[in-house]
Amino acid sequence: MFQVQNMVLNFDKQVTIRDLGYGQNDILDLEKDFIWKQNINEFLQITTSTIDEFILQCKIDDQDQSEPDITFLKTLQYPDSQTLAYKNPREFSELILDYDNLLLNPFFSKNISQGYAINRINSIQIQNQEIQIKGFGYFFG
Repeated sequence: MFQVQNMVLNFDKQVTIRDLGYGQNDILDLEKDFIWKQNINEFLQITTSTIDEFILQCKIDDQDQSEPDITFLKTLQYPDSQTLAYKNPREFSELILDYDNLLLNPFFSKNISQGYAINRINSIQIQNQEIQIKGFGYFFG
């Protein structure tokens, strides 16, 4: 479920990301908060390969460095995305928040002519088999 101002939007047809200027704070007068809730299993079906590739690349890169870029991944022995999400949901949420392209790229490869554009993700939590993502964006078109 993707909701903006008590309106439920069709995720596939009405929601995208802001391409140019993503994350910038220049839409204050247009800004509308969103909340995106999804079953964690469904979420992982879409994002697993992207996140797993990223974690594997971190492991490879960290072998050539004196300190890891993402300490908790090394501490947890570079788990796959499903293990990370279920056993360490706080770290999984932190990873997705810090590297939001792991979330945005798998979900938003389509262009739409009107709808709602995500501009920034502010928080991510996993509770009761559900991932909850909050942030802001704006309506366009």
